[in-house]
Amino acid sequence: MINYLIKKQRGYALIVVLLIITIIAIITPPLISKIMNGALQYKKAEQNIQLEKLREMGITYIKSVVNESVNEINTEADALDNPTAYKNKVESYILQVLPEFQITKKFNKSENQFRLIINSINLDTSNRIVITYQITPSIKNNVDEKYTSQEEIVIRLK
Repeated sequence: MINYLIKKQRGYALIVVLLIITIIAIITPPLISKIMNGALQYKKAEQNIQLEKLREMGITYIKSVVNESVNEINTEADALDNPTAYKNKVESYILQVLPEFQITKKFNKSENQFRLIINSINLDTSNRIVITYQITPSIKNNVDEKYTSQEEIVIRLK
């Protein structure tokens, strides 16, 4: 009896195997697509985080340069009375640190960098020095202008 059942399968095993292969072939491409999409999204998110950190480094850098110049100038008594002289001293100090009012800082041989350009240093009507600058972060020397940010620092004079 068992021999008869084994011989009577009539190709059902082949149909089951083909059905399983078809199901696997239908399910696999969407799974692979989701895995690849997840990896791409992770890479893009990591790149955006790196660009934001580079931008923040540029802001921190220029703020430290301006703070150093203000501290240096505040030790000199003659510049404190005249706002125009104070502004000129700030300009000359920044020019010593940032030749041509711009600099590109690279980090750890990783080709990550930020470019800092000072657009203007102005004295406004309320005796404030306004420094306008732009920072452009880049990863692997690929500069994308959409990540460029315009910033300003205000120095209030007494």
